[in-house]
Amino acid sequence: MGPRKKVGFELEFGSDTSFNTLRRKMAKETGITGIKIHEDYSVETRKKFNGEFVTPVWNLGEGMKNLHKMFRWMRKNDIVTDSTTGLHVNVSFANKELTQAI
Repeated sequence: MGPRKKVGFELEFGSDTSFNTLRRKMAKETGITGIKIHEDYSVETRKKFNGEFVTPVWNLGEGMKNLHKMFRWMRKNDIVTDSTTGLHVNVSFANKELTQAI
């Protein structure tokens, strides 16, 4: 078995829906829990609220599955991205030497 990989994501976005409503709706409709939402002043979409979804740390397979669920959910819920938004990927390995090598 290869090194155990862990991953977490930060997805910047804009929405006309409040952060509390988005958090509850995402959990209910996708089954993904533990998502935090923070305001992000570097994001400047045309929407009322600009922020980022911050995921928990997941095993790589679960993280990729949940990321795809989040993208589908975002499209269905008029969550926008533009040139002011980004996707940050945080990766680590159980073997700290591998993490440092990256």
